[in-house]
Order: sequence, then C-alpha cells, then structure tokens
Amino acid sequence: MKRVRTLGPKRPPAAKLKRSPFVPIVILAVLGLSLCAALSRSFYVQDTLAISNEFQGDVDQIAAVLEREVLLNLEVLFALKAAIEVVPGMDAERFKSITQGILERSPVIMAFAWAPSIKRSQITNLEREQQRLFPDWRLSERDAENRVVPVAERSWYVPVQFIAPLEKNGAAMGFDLASEANRRAAIETSRDTGRMVATAGIKLVQESEKQQGFLVFAPLYKGRPTNLEQRREAHYGYINGVFLVGELANQAIGIRNNPSLLFQVVDVTDVQPNPLYSNADPAASKWVNDMGYKTLLADVAGRTWQIQAKPSQTYIDARRSFLPALIMVSGSFFIALLVIYALINVNRNRALVASKEELEKMSLTDGLTQLAR
Repeated sequence: MKRVRTLGPKRPPAAKLKRSPFVPIVILAVLGLSLCAALSRSFYVQDTLAISNEFQGDVDQIAAVLEREVLLNLEVLFALKAAIEVVPGMDAERFKSITQGILERSPVIMAFAWAPSIKRSQITNLEREQQRLFPDWRLSERDAENRVVPVAERSWYVPVQFIAPLEKNGAAMGFDLASEANRRAAIETSRDTGRMVATAGIKLVQESEKQQGFLVFAPLYKGRPTNLEQRREAHYGYINGVFLVGELANQAIGIRNNPSLLFQVVDVTDVQPNPLYSNADPAASKWVNDMGYKTLLADVAGRTWQIQAKPSQTYIDARRSFLPALIMVSGSFFIALLVIYALINVNRNRALVASKEELEKMSLTDGLTQLAR
C-alpha cells in the first residue's frame, strides 16, 4: 500500500510589520507645506517691514516739509518784530502798511496783531483813543460761556489794539490776551526771556470753525535789555502772529484729502497731549495701529510738536508684493503634483506586487487539488 504523505496544517504567513506607504507621503507633504508656509511668511514679514519703512519715510518727509513751513513763518514774525522795534510809534495805518505785504506773501498766517501792555489806570485813555477810529472798540474778554464781557479787574492787560487783516479778524479787536491762561503763560514767558513763545492750542476769538489755532508772541522792548529786571522795565508790548494749524498743515503738505493716511499734529509739551490737527477721524477702524509712527518736530517757539501717523489697509495693500502668496500657491501646487505622482506609483506598485503574488501562488499550487506541490 502506497503511503500518502500528509502535510501538516498550513501555517499562515507571518504578520508583516510594514508601515503603510501613505505615511511617508503624508509626512513629506506636511513638511513641504510647512516649508512653503515658513518661506512665504518670511517674505511676508520682510515685505511688511519694507512697507513700514516706506511709510515712515513718507511721514518723515511730510514732517520735514511742515517743520520747514512752521520755522519759515516764525522767521517772518521775527523779521516783523525787528522792523517794528525801529518804528518811532504805531497807529492803525502804519501797522497795516507794514504787515499787508507780508500777509499777501504768507497765506498761512491768519493775522498779525499789535498788543501793548497797559495798567488798569490806562484803560480809559486807550479806549477813548481807539474809539476815534473804531467806535465799537472796548477792552473785553470771554467768560466761561464764551460770551464777550468787560474785562475783570487785574493789574495789567494786553489788549489787541491793531490787527491785520482787519476784515477777517475784527472780532479780536480789544480782546485782552492776558485774560486767558494759555495766552497769559506765553505772554509772561516771552516778556521775561526775550524769546518768541507760542501758546498751546486754543480756540481763537475770530475763528468761527472748529479749528485749533495758536499764537506766537514776540516781545517788544525799548532799547536792548540783557537781564530779567531790565526786560520787565523796558517791555511795552507784543507783536504776535496768529496761525491755524490746519491751514498751516494743508498749505505745507496738502494732506487734507488723503484717505489712506492719518496725519495728526499733537502738542506734547504738557503732561496732557493736545491734538492740534488731524486730517481724518482718528477713531475710524480703517487705520492700522500696529504700523503707527511718531516723530518730533524741531522746537516751535518753545512748544514740542509731535507728528503721529497711521496708514490705512488700502495704503498697505497698494504696496504689498504678490511674492509671498505666489510662493505659497506655487509651492502647494508643486507638492500636490508630487503627492499625486507618489500615489499613482504606490497604486502601481501595489498592483505589481499583487500580480507577482498571484503568479507565485499559481506556480506553487496544484491547479486541481489546490494543494501545494
């Protein structure tokens, strides 16, 4: 009898501890996208820095133009002071003839005013003298409700005796400049130091619009005093220039209608900053606060002015390069192509492996009995 060789139970193939072929593809895709994102971010940051530098350069240029305009007008006032000090006396016609030509050539100067320093005992004589030419001239001040009222009793006054151009500034005639705290502080400092001194931002008596103005006082002396005691003794009045900050800024830099840039002039001399001018609403949501920039102007007759500026998103977008987005899009597209190519190869290899295994199985198995040969 023929012995039949029996085969033991067929052992299942050992478990293959192979990683899925998709794992390295996913890892490489994530690494590639991360690299693209990092590279795009790097270029974006550099682009933002370049825009910020460009913005700061624009603001510095605007500030330089405004600074030059302010200093030029202060020099005009100083020259007028020097001319007036050699005039033997002053009256309305003489004051008009001296200042008219300057005002025509300097449109940013709202007015020039002549204001003597007088004692209370001199009020009656001054009013009588002025009323010969200006019947309504009265020494006055403003009360808490901004009404024109007679001056309160003080030891000295600085009334506006002459002002030019009179047509636009007649409301200031007779106003006591020493009646208001900001003006009085500038007046006293100017008298005691001999320098031109500007006021903080104030609402001008003759200005109907809601614009901040400022005055610059130039003291007038008899002779050339050299110390505090001599200056107080020789002092007799002031020539002062009247300026609107908004008109000064717009005349210098023409930025009023620029919707992509917030430009503010702020007086930071005192503890509480005083905004003097803004070309737009600083509370609007379109301004990019993170790119805000500040720079100081040169000394403005004893005051410290700061330029504060912010760009809008429109300003930034107009200067934004397409390179960061291009890097991200093109990199992602290239990685997607690689992933697709890798997946096609994986599927092709799987099909080849399956075919190979099927052929091996067929070659090792009896076609009738399905038993291993």
